[in-house]
Formats: sequence, C-alpha cells, structure tokens
Amino acid sequence: MAALVTFEILFFGLTLWLGAYLISRDAKNMRLWLAGLGLFAYALLEASFILSTYPAPSIHPLSLGLIGWTCLRLLIGCMLLPPGLLVARVDAREQGEVLLPHILRAFDYSFFTALLFGGQVTLVIILVTGPTFPMLLLLLATVTASILAQVFSNSVVTWLDKVAFATFPQLQQARAELHSTADTLPRINQDLDLDALDESEFIRLTRRALSHFGDLSRLAANPLTKLPAVRTRLLTHNGRDDVLERATELKALLTESVVRLKPRDKGDFGTSDEWRYYNALYFPYIVGLKPYSSRVQQSPSDPVLKEALAWFRNQVPERTLYNWQSAATKLVAQDLRGGATALAPEASPATNKKTRTSSRA
Repeated sequence: MAALVTFEILFFGLTLWLGAYLISRDAKNMRLWLAGLGLFAYALLEASFILSTYPAPSIHPLSLGLIGWTCLRLLIGCMLLPPGLLVARVDAREQGEVLLPHILRAFDYSFFTALLFGGQVTLVIILVTGPTFPMLLLLLATVTASILAQVFSNSVVTWLDKVAFATFPQLQQARAELHSTADTLPRINQDLDLDALDESEFIRLTRRALSHFGDLSRLAANPLTKLPAVRTRLLTHNGRDDVLERATELKALLTESVVRLKPRDKGDFGTSDEWRYYNALYFPYIVGLKPYSSRVQQSPSDPVLKEALAWFRNQVPERTLYNWQSAATKLVAQDLRGGATALAPEASPATNKKTRTSSRA
C-alpha cells in the first residue's frame, strides 16, 4: 500500500505541475487557462482520494478493491496528460517558440524542489508516524507549495522585489529584466531560419509580435528578433546583443512600419479609408487602446486618443477591426521582410479598394 500511495502522490504532483505550467505560459490565453484548470481539478480530486483512504482499511478484499479503483483513476489521469502537453505544443508553435527546453526547465525545478521539501516529510512518515491523515495532508501541501512556487517563480520574485526594494525602483527594474531574460532564453527557437519561412508563417509571427508589443519578455521570444534589421540597429546604436535589447529594437521596427501606414501630412487621426489600416494597428497595439474591453477604463486625456477610442466603439465592429488588422499586418510583414514597395495606403488605388472592401466586412 505504501508503494501505491507513493505512486499516487507522484502522479498528483505531475498533474498539478502540468496544470500550473500551462497557465504560467501565458496568463492571458484562455485556452491554456481552461486546460490548466482541468488538470488542477483532477489533481484536487486525486488529493481527496489519497486523504480519504487513511487510516487504510485492513480487510484484504477492501484493499484489493482500493487498488483496483486507484488503478482506474490513474488510467483516467493519464488520458488528461497528453491533451495538456498538446495544448502546450500548439501554443509554443503559434508563438514561434520551442517547447522542450522550457518545459524541461519548469519540470526539473519543480521536481527537485518538491523532492527536497516533500522528501523530508516522507521520511518522517516512513520512520515515525506512518501514513496518517495529518501527515499526508502536510505532504500534499508541501508538494503543492513547492511546485507552485517554482512554476510561478517569476511572479513571486517580482512581488518580493517590490516589497524588498520599494525605495529602489532602478534596482527593481534591473532585476525584473534579468528574470525576464532568464525565462525567455529557453523559449527561443535558435534553429529557426527566417528566410526559409513561407509568407503565411512570417505574417503569423508578425501578428504575434504586434499582439505582444506591450510585453517585452514575450516579444523577446519571437523569432523576428533575429531579423537582420534588428542586428543592424544594434550595431548602429552600439547596443548589447541580448534578448531584451533585440526585443526593444524589434518594437522600434514594428512602430516604424506601422507609422508608415499613416497618411502623410493629414494630421494625427482620420476615419476615411486611407486611415483604416494605420488606425487598426497603431491605436490597439502600439498605443494599447482596448476599445472592446468590458473592464472599466479611464478615459484617455489625450484628445486624439479619446477621439480614436470613441470611433472604434461607435463606428467599427470588432470583426471589422480584425479584418483590417489582418490586412494591415500583411503590409507590415512585407515591410519587415523587405518585400514591400510602399506601405502608405494612399499610394496604391488597389489598396484603397481593398480597404473599402474590408470596411464593409
């Protein structure tokens, strides 16, 4: 029975870790949240079964039945693990990242931390108390705390730094950058050849880069940081060639490409067809406006931003904005790759026609 309980606790820890890992990959991704919460729920169920069997029954037939029921529950749990790993794999592919180094780092940190602290409780159970309800509860709590502290270590350390270095904001920022770099490095796909990517894949990576414009750590893992233009800018500015500096230069490149969509010498904001592509990328991504968010937002003080926000909410359906962003992203991707002849919408009648078609979507 002791071996069976040990296996159950190991499986509990594995399920809990995978659920936490999925959520930690991207806290804003609802698909990862749902998959992670499903694994969390199963881990909680597994913990409740472990605790409910102690003190263990001494009658042999009941013991056999308990073993049979436990085997059935692990079988069920094994059916949950592959879909969870598949969700992580799909997310990594969509982000242009590699999964194996990052997930192995998350696993071994969590495993050895849980082994270090949980192992001490296990020794007390084996040598002194036996598998009692209070000691098993302590063991499960220790394993849970060890796993969650490691998987969400960046958030934990950031919060602790805010407390410890409240009067040293520059030190906070420097440490945050170091932690962000350490977390980003295992995600980067070092073997990806940007020149070998087809157009649709390059456009998809460009859309991801725009969506992560305000998150430097996620942007740093985007393969577009390996663009030759990024390296050229680093050499020009005599900047350090590290992941955060590359992400910063990529942000600058994206901003410049989006700004080139803006009609020239026609003010800061407009609502005619020639403005649509610029508006669709600049205000939601570069500025960070969230016109369709259900959360209460403070009205921007800048008159241009206030006018743009009102226009999006009152004149532009969400689906229409998505269509404009898709079309505009293609132009930005062409510009980043060096294949665009002109980005300004007014430079091409065909582009104006395409804009009008999109505006009726």
